[in-house]
Amino acid sequence: MRQIKTDEDVLHSTAELCLNLWYFVDDSGIVVRIAGKAYALRGSDEEKRVALHLMAGTDHLTATQGKIPEHFIIHTEHGQLKGAAPVNLLYDNEANAYGPLIDQIERDLPKRIRSVDSNYEQFSINIPQQPLIVTTAVYEREDGELVARVGKRN
Repeated sequence: MRQIKTDEDVLHSTAELCLNLWYFVDDSGIVVRIAGKAYALRGSDEEKRVALHLMAGTDHLTATQGKIPEHFIIHTEHGQLKGAAPVNLLYDNEANAYGPLIDQIERDLPKRIRSVDSNYEQFSINIPQQPLIVTTAVYEREDGELVARVGKRN
């Protein structure tokens, strides 16, 4: 096991919950699955973005999975496909498509315990109203391989 020594005190109150969000696209350009994961990060927005981008390539494998909400509908010659969105619509409507998933991620965050004046109390950290978010496309190949297309860190 590799151990890394730490020399810095980090206050929990300096952390901000940030999100990585993913949408899964097949060859047709249709998205029916999404995923998301929260991270407690500190530093500048640029430092947080770099950290999110570093994890965006693989963390979709351990993220909370979700579906496109039912109000997203694709009309085809065969009828309506509910809970699906073309990739361009999803990219433009992130908050609308990801809202229920973000709510689920927040509900699933573990409660923590801390000692205050020699008494233990529960506390939780919440996702901010406008969290820092990195969104990544994951392309599903016919052979089952998942390929994350990680954006530039600008």
